[in-house]
Amino acid sequence: MAKTKKSFDYGDPFPSRFRNLIEKKRATLDALAAEFNTTRQTVSNWQNGVTVPDAVSICDIARYFGVTTDYLLGLTDVKTIETNVRAVAEYTGLSEDAIKALSDPYNPHLQCEINDIGGTFSAPPSAKDIVSDFIKSKEFSTFSFEMTKFFSQYLRFAETYKEKREWIRFAPRDEEFYKKFLGMWDSYVEDLGAPDFFSGYFSSELADKDKKDVEKRIDELCSDKKDSQGDVLWDKMAWNVASSEAKEETNGSDLSRFRIQQAIQSYLDDVEGSIMNLVLGDESDGENH
Repeated sequence: MAKTKKSFDYGDPFPSRFRNLIEKKRATLDALAAEFNTTRQTVSNWQNGVTVPDAVSICDIARYFGVTTDYLLGLTDVKTIETNVRAVAEYTGLSEDAIKALSDPYNPHLQCEINDIGGTFSAPPSAKDIVSDFIKSKEFSTFSFEMTKFFSQYLRFAETYKEKREWIRFAPRDEEFYKKFLGMWDSYVEDLGAPDFFSGYFSSELADKDKKDVEKRIDELCSDKKDSQGDVLWDKMAWNVASSEAKEETNGSDLSRFRIQQAIQSYLDDVEGSIMNLVLGDESDGENH
């Protein structure tokens, strides 16, 4: 017979989500202890994974924070207790906020309606109708595939950028730093047959006095000074270097963006053709009568 688990690890779903909910609600441990009819230490143990709350306490916690017990225990990533929203979120993978926005009849972004053209439409299609129709179209598979690629490529670029800016800002200013900093520009002349052009010259050719001058200039570039456009120098450098190193990702994302535009345009062309056929059909029917 399996034993009941007496504690979680700190990073397990329940303590992690419990801490996050406490932080967002800005609740104090004393207030939670009073709410759950327990002690401050017990609540602290729950949020740190030291002990596991019983079933009644888990239900009380879920009710207090307005989430499901399944969410607290890591069985779903959907927080809401609204069963319809939860079912759609788990089926489609969309966020709760996205589902609520799409289903909100007062959402201003979905309020626009196309005017009825000469009685062509039995009821004017809304923006929601058009989005729904697009999802069912053959172009949507291309759109969704390229959109996923687009974001994954830019996330990789963003990670490279983040690493560069953290390194430029916080790395110890030793000779290894200056060599690596200059090495970021080696790739620009590598195609000319001069690998390690900047970093190698700094390491082996420069006299100590000249090295100090180079280091001083690099320190200035890595300070919080701003250029004429108001951009912080070290941040702009991190962006440029990340763009160079992540060229494949950024080029790929440009291609994905183009294919997304193509898919949307192809769908719109089909819609335009259908509308024109309906309008022209109505006109010919009128002439025949």
